[in-house]
Amino acid sequence: MAIPAALSVETGLSLTPCLRRSQGKRQVGRPREQRLAVPPQVRLAGAPPAAVVLVDDVVTTGATLGACAQALRSGGCARVVAVTFARS
Repeated sequence: MAIPAALSVETGLSLTPCLRRSQGKRQVGRPREQRLAVPPQVRLAGAPPAAVVLVDDVVTTGATLGACAQALRSGGCARVVAVTFARS
């Protein structure tokens, strides 16, 4: 079971997959400078809820979480928080 699905079951929070990665390079294996200079492109794949908990397994620079938060806010999400399980 994926981490977001398991958290949904454990917390009772609904799982709303509303983001999609657009074109662009994946962050894995890229140096810090490149990750920050060219963050991933993320778009909405559906209407986001008013409040969201972003779930990521590892945070390195925060570029992916930042791009996700920006996309959610552009879609009207008022509150965005994040949970990660490791920091590299």
